[in-house]
Amino acid sequence: MQSFIQKIILTVKSNKLLSVAILGSVVIVIVGITVLASLLSTQQTSPKPQVSQEPRFTNYLKPTSQIKVGKYRYVSACQLLTPDDVRSIYGSLGDNTSIFEDFLDSTPQKGETKSTDTNCRYVGDREVALFADQYFDSINTDNLGNTLYTLGDKRLDEKVALYKKAVSSTNDKKLKEFVSTLEQSAKVYKTALDFSSTEQNKKVDMNKLVFPVDRSLFNFNIIKNNVVYRLEQPVKTDSDDEYKLSNKEIVDHLQTSRKALDLIKSRAGDRNLDQSPAPTIIGDTDKYGDTKILEPCALLTAQMYKTIAGSPENDTMSRMTVDSNTDKQRVVVDGRPSSPSNSCDRDGTVVSGNSRFSTTVSLSLRYYRTAQDLQTAMSKEIEKLESNDRLLQTNADWAGLLDVDSSNGPTCVFRVGGYSGSLSITHIASQGFLGEQTLTGGTDEQYVQLINTITNSIKKFNK
Repeated sequence: MQSFIQKIILTVKSNKLLSVAILGSVVIVIVGITVLASLLSTQQTSPKPQVSQEPRFTNYLKPTSQIKVGKYRYVSACQLLTPDDVRSIYGSLGDNTSIFEDFLDSTPQKGETKSTDTNCRYVGDREVALFADQYFDSINTDNLGNTLYTLGDKRLDEKVALYKKAVSSTNDKKLKEFVSTLEQSAKVYKTALDFSSTEQNKKVDMNKLVFPVDRSLFNFNIIKNNVVYRLEQPVKTDSDDEYKLSNKEIVDHLQTSRKALDLIKSRAGDRNLDQSPAPTIIGDTDKYGDTKILEPCALLTAQMYKTIAGSPENDTMSRMTVDSNTDKQRVVVDGRPSSPSNSCDRDGTVVSGNSRFSTTVSLSLRYYRTAQDLQTAMSKEIEKLESNDRLLQTNADWAGLLDVDSSNGPTCVFRVGGYSGSLSITHIASQGFLGEQTLTGGTDEQYVQLINTITNSIKKFNK
């Protein structure tokens, strides 16, 4: 995963890039989700494993070979809880929702870490997220406090009491069994915190437990094979407010939680489960006006990253999908309609003694209905160069470096047909754990190389 300082730097830089590419529009991060309603019908007693189906639109990121973490098969979080599942279990998250995802597209090397962290986050009117901490070797459950990476476990007894009180008057047998599992899991967790009593948990099957350890009342941890999963489904902005919900509200959220967790557990053991990330297109169309929606992570390839960084990426990839509202009425701000966008980050770190050298390459695409719409917009605001800007000679319709004197490196913007692209290359060198960090951007030659290759790919995908 990216270091904390990298996240801050990339967030600041990304906001700057978007403010240029949007041309005054407001970025709306949204996902609308379609449903396979029959997957979890009310008549089913338990969810069934996912049935492989041909995607409606191109799967740009389907792995070319099996991905493994250590000796184990990699599990894609967005395949355990798909957009269809979210709509079926939780209902609509809003007309404007997006998927944010950290994922693997190839087998990782173990390196310095014991596990690799991936996730799948649905962000809309409310949020649902599934985090997966997949170990290269078997999981050590002797110290569950460390294994589950939990916060807020001091309210464990309070949570269980609220669960039991809420379901005391219901006739839902399965829900009562679920709460009983939560109570048992809480006892196992508390026992594991007492190192002198850990022997009591040796015979416990951790795969059957559901640990309600986190600040939120409805966040749950489960262990399946070599993976620790955390389902986050906050229902209140302030988690303290969740403890004030009525019994009926708690019952409703527990029922939803049980359905989601049962599905996740059943899918996690499926050896044929698709290892692809979330779909590029989660709406009803793969076009915005005349412009085809593409996948930035397929345009910004692993080989391109290696060429720029000088070494292979060895971290998870990060991406954001377009929203499902792709070609419907969009919000208008200052007379300009917002437009769909998606993005991809590739990361890697090289360690040599006390020295660390990290490189992040990011690509954001924003879509306009026609090439003329984009050309008109950019000619009015971006393509009027200032003294610290300069043009780049590339295969794109237009390309330039803005704020070239910036200490963090320039902002790179380019235009191809109806596609407005932003590129960022960030190198971070550091010495020691708390040593000084040096931040540099990409060179003109690197940006030209990236733009030319991406431009050729865009034209190829549009044939």
